[in-house]
Amino acid sequence: MSILAVSGDLIEIPVTFALQRQMGSGNLQVEIMPESDMVRGLALGKLPMALISPFAYAKIEGKIRIVEDLIISSTNFGRNALLFFQHNLPAIKSVFYSKKDDYDMYRFLGKIVLREFLDVDTKWQEVREKLQPPDDLKKYPVIFCSGNDALSILSRSDVFLDLTEEWSIKNDLPLVHKILVVSSNFTGREQIEIVKNACRKTLENLDRVFSAKTFPDFVDPSFLFKLIKDNYRYESASDTWESLETFLQYIFYYGESEFLPDLKMF
Repeated sequence: MSILAVSGDLIEIPVTFALQRQMGSGNLQVEIMPESDMVRGLALGKLPMALISPFAYAKIEGKIRIVEDLIISSTNFGRNALLFFQHNLPAIKSVFYSKKDDYDMYRFLGKIVLREFLDVDTKWQEVREKLQPPDDLKKYPVIFCSGNDALSILSRSDVFLDLTEEWSIKNDLPLVHKILVVSSNFTGREQIEIVKNACRKTLENLDRVFSAKTFPDFVDPSFLFKLIKDNYRYESASDTWESLETFLQYIFYYGESEFLPDLKMF
C-alpha cells in the first residue's frame, strides 16, 4: 500500500477527505505526521508522497519532485498565520510562540513580513505552554499562532495581523501553503491521479462534504467552508509558481537553506 503523508491541517481537507474514506482511493493510505518526519522519509526515499510546505521543500536538496497539478495556495488571505495583539499596543518588541515543528513555514513568513514589509525587527521567543489568545495576551503582548491553532482562535480575538494577507498585498501574489511532492525513486503515476481525482471530486461537492464531515469542537464549519471556497486554490497557475520561487528566494536569502532551491517537476 502506498502512503500519502500530510500534516493534518484543515486546509488539506479537499485533498484528504475522499482518500481517508477510501472513496476510489485504491491502494493509497493517508498518514498524518510532522513535516520533520516527512522530510527525513522523503530524503531517504522511504516515503513515496507527501503534502509539504515550501519551507520543508527547501530542506531536501534535489531529492524530491513537485507534482505540478496539485498545489494549495491562498489568493487573498489564508487566516492560518496570525499575530494577535494586546489592545493599544504601542510597539512590537517581542513575538511569543509555542513551537510546533522544526519546519514552521508560517513562523518564517512572520519574520519576512515584519522585517521586510513592515520594517519591524523584533525578537521571537519560544514558550513551553500552548498559547491561547486572547487570555494569554495579558502576559504576552504579541502571540503568533499558525495552522489549525490560528483558525480555532480567530473567532475569539479581533485584534490580529494576517501574515498571509500581508504577503499577498505586498507581492500581489498568492501564498503557496502546500505542494504535493514525490520521492526521487517514485514511479506511481496512477497514485497521483487518484489523489488529483479525489481532490477534484471533493471540491465539486464541497458543500456536501462540509455538511457530512464531523469537525472538532473548535472548528466553525461554515466559516471554514467559506474560507476554502473563496480564498484557497488547489491547482497551479502562473502566479503560483512565481510566488513559490519568490518564497524560496527569501528562504535562501535568510540562510535557512544552503542552496537556492530549484523547482524540479515530476
